[in-house]
Amino acid sequence: MINAVAVFMPAPRPTPKPSDVGVLEQDSGAVRIGVRWHTGASDELIVERRGPGRTPPQVLAIVREYGATHSNVQISKMLNDAGLRTGKNLRFTPRHVAAVRGIYQIFTPRTVAVQGGEISVKQAAQLLGIPADAIYNWLRLSQVPANARAGRWCIPWDAQAQEIYRKKVANSFRLKPTPAAAGVR
Repeated sequence: MINAVAVFMPAPRPTPKPSDVGVLEQDSGAVRIGVRWHTGASDELIVERRGPGRTPPQVLAIVREYGATHSNVQISKMLNDAGLRTGKNLRFTPRHVAAVRGIYQIFTPRTVAVQGGEISVKQAAQLLGIPADAIYNWLRLSQVPANARAGRWCIPWDAQAQEIYRKKVANSFRLKPTPAAAGVR
């Protein structure tokens, strides 16, 4: 019985093997590949290039548009919701967004306060007439009030905080406020 079934089944055909494969043309977005089969037939394939350094243009547009106002977590959620993938065809994480920002130099401006009623370190330094490095030093030593959000310092600029900062400047023997800024209140 088994021999009878074997007679009616065709023998499996061997998989054709290419005798020559070559890259015909490549640009930044695609590669044209030529395949010549051992039978003499030929095929041409056009393959989209993916991989490191090949962030899709739609991703760059979103990161550039929302980079100044949104965190990496928010942007990665937006990219995943839009169905976009990394150059390695992975879902976006905050680390991937941070890498895209670094590679393509898409930085968030440090002078933009994250919430209303707050100012940046640079703005506080201008108002007080002192170098921003002095304020960063106070923040590092936790000597003045501030909030760290989205990778930046945000200073609540109410009357109480202004008084604390002005006292720090007045009590410092090293800091000499610029006259133009000293009169600003």
